[in-house]
Amino acid sequence: MSHHRSTQDLLRSVKIPDLSTTQGITSSGTKAEMSYVAGDFTECYSLLSDAQTFDVVVTIFFIDTAANVCKYLETIHHVLRPGGTWINLGPLAWHFEPEDDSPAREGGTVELTLDELCEVIRRWGFEFETREGLAQRSLRMPYMGNFKGMLTYVYDAEFWVARKV
Repeated sequence: MSHHRSTQDLLRSVKIPDLSTTQGITSSGTKAEMSYVAGDFTECYSLLSDAQTFDVVVTIFFIDTAANVCKYLETIHHVLRPGGTWINLGPLAWHFEPEDDSPAREGGTVELTLDELCEVIRRWGFEFETREGLAQRSLRMPYMGNFKGMLTYVYDAEFWVARKV
């Protein structure tokens, strides 16, 4: 109810498309596959049967949700085929701060700077093909904002395309 310029803006309708998430996903005339599951990312995709099953992994506003980002990197590397592509967009607003006593913190957290994270990504066996963000140019990304309202959170986000070598 806060930060509205007018009652009309507050009560406006919002249309949400009713489309299947797999509608229109095709690649070179063959049906492509997309996977999404509810649960912990590392638990859902760490089985031996998940090894090298995807050509592309896309993470959007996701990497910083890890209590230990190295486990996410391990899982992404695990599921990508050799030569596979990892596309990432988002900030590093690490979700687990020292005062957070959530169960996900068991075993400690790993919260890296962007420079440290990029070096760990390289050492994990990825090569950056494209990397854009604050270091090159600012990718200002609104988050949880109301474009007609008086408050919008904005992140300086990082974007990269990395290939599993």
